Amino acid sequence: MIERKNLQRFSTGIIAALSLVTLSACGYFAKTEDEATATPTAPRIEIRVEGVDKKIGENVRAHLALAQETCTAPEWRVRRLFARSEDEVRNAVRAFGYYSLEVEKRLEQVEDCWQATYELDLGEPVTVEAVEVEITGEGSDDAAFSALLEALPVRSGDVVNHGRYEETKQRIASLANERGYLDGRFALSELRVDTARRKAVVRLRYDSGRRYRFGPLSIEQDVLRPELVQAFFEYEEGAPYDSKEVVEINRALSDSGYFSRVDVRPRTDQPEEDHIPVDVTLTPRKPHQFTAGAGVSTDTGPRLRLGYENRRLNRRGHRLNGRISASPVQQEITTGYRIPLKDPRSEWLSFEAGVQREDTDTSDTTGFKLAVRQTKKRRYEWLETRFVEATREKFDVGTQSGDISTLLIPGISWSQAVSEAKFRATWGHRVFFEVKGGADTLLSDTTFVRTRLSGGWIKGLPWDGRILVRGEAGALGVDEFDILPPSQRFFTGGDTSVRGYEFQSLGPKDDAGNVIGGKYLLVGSIEYEHPIVNKWSAAVFADAGNAFSDTDSNEGFKVGIGFGVRWTSPIGPIRLDLAHPVGETPLFRIHFRLGPGI
Repeated sequence: MIERKNLQRFSTGIIAALSLVTLSACGYFAKTEDEATATPTAPRIEIRVEGVDKKIGENVRAHLALAQETCTAPEWRVRRLFARSEDEVRNAVRAFGYYSLEVEKRLEQVEDCWQATYELDLGEPVTVEAVEVEITGEGSDDAAFSALLEALPVRSGDVVNHGRYEETKQRIASLANERGYLDGRFALSELRVDTARRKAVVRLRYDSGRRYRFGPLSIEQDVLRPELVQAFFEYEEGAPYDSKEVVEINRALSDSGYFSRVDVRPRTDQPEEDHIPVDVTLTPRKPHQFTAGAGVSTDTGPRLRLGYENRRLNRRGHRLNGRISASPVQQEITTGYRIPLKDPRSEWLSFEAGVQREDTDTSDTTGFKLAVRQTKKRRYEWLETRFVEATREKFDVGTQSGDISTLLIPGISWSQAVSEAKFRATWGHRVFFEVKGGADTLLSDTTFVRTRLSGGWIKGLPWDGRILVRGEAGALGVDEFDILPPSQRFFTGGDTSVRGYEFQSLGPKDDAGNVIGGKYLLVGSIEYEHPIVNKWSAAVFADAGNAFSDTDSNEGFKVGIGFGVRWTSPIGPIRLDLAHPVGETPLFRIHFRLGPGI
């Protein structure tokens, strides 16, 4: 049954819709024959600007009222606008510092339209003789203003450019607003031009006034402990206001995974005395998330991944997750429990347990692992992870069969990844360094220390191409190499190392010719990628490297060269390569994978 109020709304809507249709129909039948056959847009008067570059020419056209008229405009209006157009042209070129303009213009009829031609002689430009910028008020002691004044868009010696002058003022005002100088204003702003000397002086004096401070914090949410959410806020009430802090808090809360919507709103329009209150509204995400994915690469073949995560196990923000992944080469079942620590933005404690199996042409390993990890973000986006792993692995490698190794492995790693885009970045880098080990006096079957350093670098080029460089190095010191499982040894070869060779097929060999892994690793790669069409690119590359038994071993570097195609798909970059192992057979090997280049 429809309620009376809803019925009234429904009836009103029907009446309004019928009225609109009726009016539209009447308007349609009231059209004259000329209106029905008229062209939607008549062509505009042609404007020709000669003697200047494209940028100035476009600005001249933008300033000309005549440029907005169509070919059907009355002749009296066209001639009137043309007569006064010289002043518009002068204003347009003055924006670029030319104050001694000479103009020759003519207006003529060409076929069924008008054509206006302007021949310009710009003369000598006016240059900036001095730039005098002063910040007064509390902002005079702010290092952010000092840094801005060192890199202003307008500088002494430049040709006068009105756009850069306005940009300079905008940057000062924007910085003041970002830093909490809400009462800031320009006490003086002038661009004084001496046309006789062709010199100009820029004078700006900005009175920042007082700097406002962060006021009381109001948080609206009911799924986590209030103290946990407040820990995302690095500043304290009374600290100097900085909008970057607000942006960082918004990002941290969004990245936390707890909330589907984050609204951090400083009341800059309603300050309380010299404090800015901050209102935060958080909409929780659904606690349970199920994921599934599939992929393929020549290293591991087709693979399937299933996952589950409870994003919010309790009000303390604990999380539970599980993952199953399977391919012909690797199978894994892992579960984890994660606890946020003092700073939930960057610090957490996690417990992991899992079973893994890896079956390659060089080894067959089945292992069980328990791990405890403490992760914390350091300065400059460095991620530090301290961990202890307990592993028990059964492995076959070379002529060894059925060996079992137990290791207790403490370690630490640092990583950093920075890029300007998720998929096809034009600049970015990643760095990873890890050191770990075990001792036979501390629940391990052998004593060893293992270090690994890897990294990648991307640089875009002016013609839209880009260079990708990556490298990896490792070193292993061990008392009894035969006891150490393959997971702790070094192998190389495959899609992400030396292309042209099978996955983990490179490294020292035993007397029977089986690859058994090495104590040292050194791999490098360089690639050039160039766009072809839409999201497709072509690439050429060279890889080199190997795993070694000792520093003066004779295994030698293996080299792979080739070319490939790239497609930036909605789910990530897809890479198809045809690589040739130099001096080896077969002549070519196909590599296919989903993932970034570095």
